[in-house]
Amino acid sequence: MFFNGRNRSKSERSNVNGNLKFTYSRRIEKGNIKASVSDIFWSMKWKGTSNFAGQVMRANGQFESRQFKLFFTYRFGNNQVKAARQRKTAAEEERKRVGSQGGGLNSQ
Repeated sequence: MFFNGRNRSKSERSNVNGNLKFTYSRRIEKGNIKASVSDIFWSMKWKGTSNFAGQVMRANGQFESRQFKLFFTYRFGNNQVKAARQRKTAAEEERKRVGSQGGGLNSQ
């Protein structure tokens, strides 16, 4: 959802405008499909008035804001890949190696 409030300054004035977007997404076997429509109610109209140095200008228009988008995402490869093995830090491995030999400064 987009909303732009009323703007008023010394030289110009504009009205409120906004739009509403709808998105639908669905997961399928090895992918996703998504569809979206923006500015459903075709409400991105604008109107403004400018009064600068005694020159008055009135303008209005409408943005080309209604869009339909369709996305498809596909996942390649094997879905059953084994999890990465847990690696120990070098300090843990060194501690394990030293501890298993029974050596070190404290052993006698």
